[in-house]
Amino acid sequence: MAVAAVIAIWVIFGLATGPTNQWLLATNMLGTLAICFILVLLQHSQNRDTRVLHTKVDELIRSSGARNHMIGVERLERDEDAPVVGG
Repeated sequence: MAVAAVIAIWVIFGLATGPTNQWLLATNMLGTLAICFILVLLQHSQNRDTRVLHTKVDELIRSSGARNHMIGVERLERDEDAPVVGG
């Protein structure tokens, strides 16, 4: 609600004074900054969810009769020998 109110005030102020080049530049800059902030928040949330998912899958592998050598295989370097599945 607060963000909507600020946007409404910003638009009303801009329309009342006439959309100058400075007002349009400021609007574009603020919009770009808002989008970048939202993208950073989404990326952080996605990284956190991925770490949680990997932890849960590793725990499921540990608690089952599955082969434990697959735990953490995504952290191996490319040149290291990855375990062969089924072999």
